[in-house]
Amino acid sequence: MYADSRPDIGQATVDGGIGRAMRRCALTLCLMIPVVSAQAWNGLEHMMTAKIAYDRLNPHAKQKVDWASEQITLLGKHYNSINMATWADGIKHTKGDPFSAHYNNWHFIDMGLKDTDPDPLANPQPLTVKNGDIVTALKHCEAVMSGQSDPLIPNEAVAIALMWHLMGDLHQPLHCTTDYYPNQPSGQHKTDIGGNNVAVSNFVDPYPNFHSLWDGALEGAWDDKGNRFVVPDEADPFTITATSPLLVDKVNEVVSANTIPPADLGGDYVAWARETHALGVTAYESLGQDYTQNKITVSAAYVSNAQAIARRQVLLGGMRLAAVLNRLYP
Repeated sequence: MYADSRPDIGQATVDGGIGRAMRRCALTLCLMIPVVSAQAWNGLEHMMTAKIAYDRLNPHAKQKVDWASEQITLLGKHYNSINMATWADGIKHTKGDPFSAHYNNWHFIDMGLKDTDPDPLANPQPLTVKNGDIVTALKHCEAVMSGQSDPLIPNEAVAIALMWHLMGDLHQPLHCTTDYYPNQPSGQHKTDIGGNNVAVSNFVDPYPNFHSLWDGALEGAWDDKGNRFVVPDEADPFTITATSPLLVDKVNEVVSANTIPPADLGGDYVAWARETHALGVTAYESLGQDYTQNKITVSAAYVSNAQAIARRQVLLGGMRLAAVLNRLYP
């Protein structure tokens, strides 16, 4: 883990820790639905990552993605090569599909804010169809894409679809960062679930928590009159193709806002997770307030900075995804 030399604003005394735990229990109950539902970049951000990657694939890799999208369905609905990036989220919340509720914990890794927190990179949980972490999951996907068999990933098409999604999640700061609670009662969440248990009072969204703010950073707009950040309802991913104006405009926005040097495309899943984790630590601590309270507020400046980071992360995730597939399918 990174050595943490910043002020430890999450640390509490024993008495304060117990009070904090009680607040957390209440907040967990209030946010039970968001905790289940908001665990990834929003669908548009995932499709932006996919579009960026797809435009940079060599012909062999592009053929593989096209082929995989023809195999992947959700309750009988077929995906295309762009909206397939939303499949891994779709199966989490859809009953009756053969993959319903599969791979739920493959979307994130719980790296803490302090260097004394558990290090899941050094001590990963065993990967199962329900549990594990995103770094281990990506390694398994790559192995299947390279011709190996895996009891958890039935075929190459599923491996590609998971890779197509998880590489986006790997670059969302709160998918690699979480606040570990001190003195949490037995049976309660030991972390804030990557910000899902931190409500944001001036955020308008179906799931107005800190994690969701980062998920939808590129879709929302700041409302000066109401001093709030507003994210509109998401588009149905099955209506989106590679040429949809909404998608193309957003991709052009992130591409024009950033230049990614070739050196930034190097590394591996572990290095990329640590890099994203560093952004996540900053995301918490740059709030300038005690994020252990029941609710926080965000400023226009904070949201603007989050949007700038999200633009670069979506672009970086897409370019690295293309690099991985071009290497696996030369």
